[in-house]
This record gives sequence, structure tokens and C-alpha cells, in this order.
Amino acid sequence: MCVAIAFLIPASASLIITLVDLPTQQGFSRFTAVGPYVLAALGLWLLVKEILSARTPAGLQVDAEGLSGVRGTKQVHLRWDDLESAAAFGRHGPQLMLLTSNQGPIALEAHHFGSDPAVVARIIEYFRVNPTQRAQLNDGAAAIRTVEMVSR
Repeated sequence: MCVAIAFLIPASASLIITLVDLPTQQGFSRFTAVGPYVLAALGLWLLVKEILSARTPAGLQVDAEGLSGVRGTKQVHLRWDDLESAAAFGRHGPQLMLLTSNQGPIALEAHHFGSDPAVVARIIEYFRVNPTQRAQLNDGAAAIRTVEMVSR
């Protein structure tokens, strides 16, 4: 977000110089006239993109319907029927690998969901192979008890 805001500074300065009619250096070219506004357009686009991505809650949400979320990387929206397996691996750092029947493998880095991928994979696998237990995910207290039991 800082980059997006920084891209707005040259256009702001150029606009102030124009409005106040401050003297400028010789060699004022089309690039110096248009460049700041091109950067501002890019900055606004980046800022809007950041704001819209912030609407997605950070982390991986596991509920009775499936998996969704993970901000900062590929968005995940999986139904339980589409998930073939979940496992942790760490070729270039800890990651969660979700194997799906319709989207292929999805690798999620641990810092995007803030938990140990091995524990998350175990929890996902538990609910994947025990569909009757998924209803517990709708009740916060029952979900926490089940997750604590599976995590041990």
C-alpha cells in the first residue's frame, strides 16, 4: 500500500506547482508533464486493488461446505467433494498442499494462513475423511474441541 501512495506524490507535487504557478526548470518536457499522472493512475489502480483484496479475510477458512480464503496468494474456494487430499511439504519453506480433483494441486505458503501446515493438513484430512463430523464446523465451541483433539 505504501508503494501505491508513494506513486501519488509526484502527481500531487506537479498539480501544486501548476496550480500555484511556481517557476520550473528549463527543459520541461512531455515526460515531466505526463509522467507524474501516469504514476498516479498506476498508484490509484494499486490502491484500489489493495483495498478490494482486504475485503477477503486473511487466512484459510474451514467450514461445513469446504475451504475458502487465503489473502495474499491464490484465492481458494474448494468444496469438500473436490478435495482429494491435504498434506504439508517444505521444498522452499513450510507449505500446505491441497490436491483437488478439478483444479490440480494448490500450494499455500504458511505465512499466508498463519499456522503450521502439518497441523492444518491433519485437521483438513480429518474432516475430509469424516464427512459426518463437518457439521461441528458450524458450531465454534464444537469445532475448537474437535480441532484440539485432532491436533494432538
